[in-house]
Amino acid sequence: MVQRFLFDTDDVFDVFIIGPMGEDDKGTDFEQRITRIKSGAEAALREILGSEDRFNVTSPYDLKGADITDDVFQQIDTADFAIADVSNRSPSVMYEMAFFHALGTPMVILEDGSAGKGKPAGTPFYFKNSRLLLVDQFQPDAIQEQLYAVWKDYFDGTMAIVLSQNPISKFYRVPLVDISAATGLAVGYYANFLQHVLQQKTGVLALKENPVDQLLVIRPGGVNTLKQDEDAIDAAFPDTTKGTLKALSHPRESLFFQRIHDALIIDIPTPIYTLEFAPRRRILRKQMHDAHHLDKKVTEAIMSKLENRMIDVFFNTLDFLVDDYNVINDPQIWQVQATDALDYPF
Repeated sequence: MVQRFLFDTDDVFDVFIIGPMGEDDKGTDFEQRITRIKSGAEAALREILGSEDRFNVTSPYDLKGADITDDVFQQIDTADFAIADVSNRSPSVMYEMAFFHALGTPMVILEDGSAGKGKPAGTPFYFKNSRLLLVDQFQPDAIQEQLYAVWKDYFDGTMAIVLSQNPISKFYRVPLVDISAATGLAVGYYANFLQHVLQQKTGVLALKENPVDQLLVIRPGGVNTLKQDEDAIDAAFPDTTKGTLKALSHPRESLFFQRIHDALIIDIPTPIYTLEFAPRRRILRKQMHDAHHLDKKVTEAIMSKLENRMIDVFFNTLDFLVDDYNVINDPQIWQVQATDALDYPF
């Protein structure tokens, strides 16, 4: 399982807290509890990231829109990380967690640890293998300590477990919401092109009569940046040629390539750019257009995050397909953004 949505340290890290609201029959003040969770989370992130401009921690109590459900769903849809308080076993929280699971968003689950160590007997079955943090009576210091340990490894990339893995994404190998758009495009790109380049014995790179032995797949800068990506590649490789090469695994027994540089094939996976029309992106674009209270730079950053996540899914799917089908023993293939193409060891 690929670690999904590894945080780009140039972005603002958006955390959304979910938990029970109001009070229960024991008089527990859940607004106060969520306030404590938020305080502990902000302290942990301040310690790791420094400036408060680098992160944003939000709870349902911070939302001021007219439609609570829409406000919560938008926060869930765009969050980089989720914190869930399951101590009350609130059905609403379980529903929201399922939403996060469908998105494949990294998550930690908080449980009251005042009763002692070990996962409580009432932990829901589907969450037993999740990262569950026991915090003593939800005190901010205890929450800060626990989250600091998790986030430090998360940002360092040294975490032993995959926080975005959950029963849904583990079963499907990808988050449920990504089974369509980006994954479907990647499957088509693999079936129609990539496998015929990498195929053992009969693929483009394997055939001795073809003057190529390496493949560079360009990672687009976004879902509507085709012209910029093409210009960057043409500037980096001004002497590329076009040509048809043998591909015995393909029904036509050949493939046409737009860019060949010495022994290197350079390909821009143009199906990615059709993600501009993906329903999820179009819905978010409309929400950002209507969010008049948000600065344009903020809305553009939110859109860019979603696009990068979709592109991540495309390439993660390609990695899975190449590994699963074992089409070539040692594929000489790189994935790189157009602006960084010259930094790779061709």
